[in-house]
Amino acid sequence: DLRQVNEFRTITKDGREIWISAVGTRTEYQGKIAGLISFSDITERKQAEEELQAEKNKLQSVMNSVEEGLTIQDRDYDIVYQNEPLKIIYGDRLGEKCYRVYEGRDKVCKGCPVKKAFNDGKSHTAERKVVLPSGEKAFVEVTASPVRDAKGKMVSCLEIVRNITEHKQADEALQAEKNKLQSVIGALEDGLNIMDKDYNIIYQSELPRRLFGDRLGEKCYRVYTGNKEVCDGCPVKKAFKDGKSHTSERKTLTPSGEVAFWETTANPIRDAKGKIISCLEIARDITKRKQAEEELQTEKNKLQSVVDALEYGVTIQDRDYNIIYQNEQAKKPFGEHIGEKCYRVYSGNEEVCDGCPVARAFKDGKSHTDVRPNISPSGKVTYWENTANP
Repeated sequence: DLRQVNEFRTITKDGREIWISAVGTRTEYQGKIAGLISFSDITERKQAEEELQAEKNKLQSVMNSVEEGLTIQDRDYDIVYQNEPLKIIYGDRLGEKCYRVYEGRDKVCKGCPVKKAFNDGKSHTAERKVVLPSGEKAFVEVTASPVRDAKGKMVSCLEIVRNITEHKQADEALQAEKNKLQSVIGALEDGLNIMDKDYNIIYQSELPRRLFGDRLGEKCYRVYTGNKEVCDGCPVKKAFKDGKSHTSERKTLTPSGEVAFWETTANPIRDAKGKIISCLEIARDITKRKQAEEELQTEKNKLQSVVDALEYGVTIQDRDYNIIYQNEQAKKPFGEHIGEKCYRVYSGNEEVCDGCPVARAFKDGKSHTDVRPNISPSGKVTYWENTANP
């Protein structure tokens, strides 16, 4: 067959290695059938082919060594290439429809990134939930990029398939924990705020949002106290400074004009490397408690005024007969003796006095009265009527 083309390697007279292409043509010579053979030097072409094959081999090695799956589909969605990681999972499926092999469908998948790439010539990425041949469910991230020929025409599409199952499971677990945390926060009666290191509010729970509105991105001191700079004694500032928890009480005015008292506790929030990046502030409304404390103090002041106005002495002893209170009338003759034994101060005794009305009141819980002499520090003897009430 003279039409056969033969390519072979040979050595020239000067020792060079070259490639020759030999093509035979049937002809006649001197009235006889003959063959005309033409020779061409194809060394440069063969070298280019060898270099191209070497590059293909390198590319194939790279594509087989990557962890991601690589697949190429033609314009009819037929698989024309699979790398080894993808073959291990799905088998060698060249020539089959990608949507049937990878997702078990009878037509192009909804939202297919390959179809989008064919439509606009751009790269597209999508997340897909698939069932592997083993029956295992998996999440994959698929990125499709068009492949063009020498003239720029799209002839196929390269798909990079990355298994993101662990990442998705971690995301889902994290979201579940966030939902739990949000449920706990929502059930709390306290207000929660998170501020960044510039004192911008980056999180508010329901309570501060209800009282002050959604104020994300604004300065905490401006929103909650109406100040133009960080508040004096700010627990958040202290937490940022030393990395410890700090608590303070603060009086504020709500947007509705109501006066409120808050107990705020600030705790630093750290990143994975331990660096403080923000601060959680728990605000507890203690308005009722403060009001009760103020009312109690008012009543105490009233009582103190009454007791101080009495013409007779008033003294209180604990169960060990230590003096824990004296009004002014009791202090005048004996001086201030808080913490000392009543029987030593008022009677000069070393033990509880005989018939002591205080001892009797402790014993039966009733009121008792007696009259007894007392010697003042000046040595003057006076008589006192003592009435003890538990």
